[in-house]
Amino acid sequence: LTLRNWALVYGGNLAGALLFTYFMVHCCGLTAGDPWHSAAIRVAEAKVAMPWSTVFLKGIGANWCVCLAVWLALSGKTLFEKALGCWLPVMAFVALGYEHCIANMFFIPLGMMEGADITVMQSITANFIPSTLGNIAGGALLVGALNGYIHNIGKK
Repeated sequence: LTLRNWALVYGGNLAGALLFTYFMVHCCGLTAGDPWHSAAIRVAEAKVAMPWSTVFLKGIGANWCVCLAVWLALSGKTLFEKALGCWLPVMAFVALGYEHCIANMFFIPLGMMEGADITVMQSITANFIPSTLGNIAGGALLVGALNGYIHNIGKK
């Protein structure tokens, strides 16, 4: 059941990211001019040029931050507390240059649409697979399992 749900969510995010990137960014010409055009290409090419282990480790960091954002938002009582709880870890993930598979479903295809020298297979093997595995490890182990252990979830 979990794998089926993951596959549906992953596929839905990929379809949504590709449609959004193509119609709402590329076709609208939002990145047609520089510096956006060349930046989109450089970002995409850099994301597939990193070693697999680096993408995996950056994937761990990314989803650790994203899951912490969810946890902190759920812990907040007021809208301000919830927003701050989300903002701090997500801001850290972006500022640190971590790799999140869903975010990369936007950045890499956008670079490809703008002319980056990247194949679909490269994006899958060099980024989507290691970032996805890192995201799973970061969210499941560093947030879910750790909090379950700390709070003795499931123990009577």
